[in-house]
Amino acid sequence: MPPKALAPPPRIPLPARFSTVFLLSTALLSSCATRPPLSSESTQPAPPPVDATVTMSGTLAGLGLGYGHGRGTLSYAGSTYSFCIHGVSVGDIGAADVKADGLVFHLPSLDAFPGKYLAISTGAALARGETAAVLKNERGVTMQVETQVKGVWVNMAASSIEIALAGTDGCR
Repeated sequence: MPPKALAPPPRIPLPARFSTVFLLSTALLSSCATRPPLSSESTQPAPPPVDATVTMSGTLAGLGLGYGHGRGTLSYAGSTYSFCIHGVSVGDIGAADVKADGLVFHLPSLDAFPGKYLAISTGAALARGETAAVLKNERGVTMQVETQVKGVWVNMAASSIEIALAGTDGCR
């Protein structure tokens, strides 16, 4: 005798399944977000002190590979220093004018500021928008920068950037 075929399980309509999954996920996430920390959990370390601030402006252009250049000022130890910035990136599309403000960390002296930086950035603009980037040089100097963009620009990029102080090679 052939085995008896089993009836398929009843189908729950998609909206009901979605609602159930959504409600369960929301409940789970909210319970995780509101639970007090366990006594064995360590607290996050305090952020490093801000050593300086930067402002920059320039232009960007890219179609997969990008190029940007501009000028900026570093406010450090009560003085302001001008610098030039230029670099290449992978992952940029568009053309835009940019203005940026940022914080500088791990800057022991002015001599540690110029040099080659690696940057990771992400953002988009259609006429206007914002991007964010973290830059770090070979001496450990780190910048966190927020950029206002005018133009058409999409990026999720890795960049190599060169910074030179005004009056030195690479910045006349």
